Amino acid sequence: MTQVVFGRDEAELEAVLDGRDPEALREEGHIVGTPEEVREQIDAIEDAGADRIMLQWLAMDDMDRLEALAEAVL
Repeated sequence: MTQVVFGRDEAELEAVLDGRDPEALREEGHIVGTPEEVREQIDAIEDAGADRIMLQWLAMDDMDRLEALAEAVL
């Protein structure tokens, strides 16, 4: 399981990051990015041999963005 920080585009991602460094979060094991970036990170985990991944969504008050994440990467 890893936390995901997702934005539908760069502007939304920057707003969600709220000043946090996306590369630092990735180095900690988080999946961070726009739809294309998130898909690339998930693909890399799959290429490393993982059969499944659980994405931890902490923005429980933002179901619209969660739905957009699901549509973008599933």
